Amino acid sequence: APAPGPAPSLSETSQRIDGRVTDLDKKIAKCDEDLRRYVGGRASAQQKQLALQCMKRKKMYEQQRDQILGTQFNVDSLAGAQEQAEINIMTVEAMKVGHQDLKERYQQIGGVMDIEKLMDNMADLNDEIADINEAISTTYAVPDGFDE
Repeated sequence: APAPGPAPSLSETSQRIDGRVTDLDKKIAKCDEDLRRYVGGRASAQQKQLALQCMKRKKMYEQQRDQILGTQFNVDSLAGAQEQAEINIMTVEAMKVGHQDLKERYQQIGGVMDIEKLMDNMADLNDEIADINEAISTTYAVPDGFDE
């Protein structure tokens, strides 16, 4: 026996099922046409027999179609679940990368102690700048009669 080929994908399976449903719908429509032809006007015994066979065939096609549609629903549901799983995998991978990037960025900033030290240094510098500005802006009284 020949080795089996790769299993068809869910998408391929769904498309194949669609084709089968379309074929069955055509057969059902043909049965409807035939029934109208057999039943129209005065039907002979032979036409009645043909109409009965046609109705049985139509019912069989409808049952097959309904069964195949149920199968297709299961295939499509599984395909949807697979797609959701792939989206979840991509999301988790993106979150891992984002987490690592964020962690690296915060490591560049340093720890809380480094930030507190930086803030203290900035406050000290602001105080020193204020002292310098105050010293520079102090006006001195010039004695009367002082000429340049």
